[in-house]
Amino acid sequence: MLTTALELLQQVSPVNRPAHTVIDLLRLAQDLDAVDWLAEHAEPLLSVLPPDGLLRLRPTDISWLRSIVHNESLLADLDRIRSRWHRT
Repeated sequence: MLTTALELLQQVSPVNRPAHTVIDLLRLAQDLDAVDWLAEHAEPLLSVLPPDGLLRLRPTDISWLRSIVHNESLLADLDRIRSRWHRT
């Protein structure tokens, strides 16, 4: 199911991918405990989202994404998002 969803998503240019669709796919993978799939696909999918797309992440998403993401810039973005949520 995740492979098919990813194939469909990849038919859309990264610039035109709805952020909520990418994030929902990642949440589904997390719910399915698809650790290997997330390790392979989470960072590339997140890295092409615009900054306002990343703002759709929830604090609960940040918790499990931090263990998967290794890109320093993306980690910094995740930390900024968590900080914004905690300030509200």
